[in-house]
Amino acid sequence: MPSDEAHGSRELREALGRYLRERPDAADTLVGIAQWWLPAAMRGTSMERLRQALAELVAANEVRCTTLPDGSELYSRAVDREHTPPIEPDVT
Repeated sequence: MPSDEAHGSRELREALGRYLRERPDAADTLVGIAQWWLPAAMRGTSMERLRQALAELVAANEVRCTTLPDGSELYSRAVDREHTPPIEPDVT
C-alpha cells in the first residue's frame, strides 16, 4: 500500500473514531456514515475505502458491525464491557 494511501486510511479511521467518541450512541449504515460521520473534506471518500476503514476498525474491536434482518450492516461503537460501568437499576 503506498504511503499516501496508508496515511489517508489512517486519517479516515481517526475521523470515524472521533465521530464515535463525540457521539458514543451513534449507529448507521455505510451510506449514512458516508453522508453524516465524515468531515466535509472527506465526504468524497469512495464506499470501498470507507468499507475498508470500517473493516479495520471492526478488526481492532473499535467498531461493531451488526447485520440487520434485511441484510444491511449497521456500524456502531464497540462496547468494552470490562470498562463500562454497570447500569444501576432505577429504584424510584
